[in-house]
Amino acid sequence: MPTGIPKEGTDIGAIAMGFASVTPLTLDLTAYHVLSDLGSWGWQPHELSAANGTAVPHAMPVPA
Repeated sequence: MPTGIPKEGTDIGAIAMGFASVTPLTLDLTAYHVLSDLGSWGWQPHELSAANGTAVPHAMPVPA
């Protein structure tokens, strides 16, 4: 139960220290309904690079 006491590691504690507190509404934001369409895009993860020039790691298998 929330107490309103600004403890470290809590939303109230972060706000008390001048930080923003962002709480996700869902932990897994993967759009699983779209993943099957990605195969038709014609790209391979090993061909991509990030904006800073580092390689993007290979994609993990998608659960069925």
